[in-house]
Amino acid sequence: MCCSTACPAKCISIVAGEDADDPIEKFPVRFDIDMLRCIYCGFCVEACPKDAIRMDTRIYEINAFSRQDMIHTRDYMRDLMAGDKPEAEQWYRENPQHSPEGFLGEVPPVIP
Repeated sequence: MCCSTACPAKCISIVAGEDADDPIEKFPVRFDIDMLRCIYCGFCVEACPKDAIRMDTRIYEINAFSRQDMIHTRDYMRDLMAGDKPEAEQWYRENPQHSPEGFLGEVPPVIP
């Protein structure tokens, strides 16, 4: 959870869960990055103890049609790094259980 502490823009939100075997060890139940607030300073990359956050992905085009699509969840980022570069809105509509808090699924899609 060092990455969210190191972030000066406070764009990373983590909900931690406790390991049943080791109560000191924690794991992220929810991990969201608000890309609208991110200032791309790299402090989170340096602070991450598991090397889970990277900035050398060669993905330079980060855009969306609505603000809610710029909140990237852990599962969306995993698919993004696997080479499946879906539009965020389309991905969250197909996977509503992984959508960020406040995602308005009942609003009609911007791109049909």
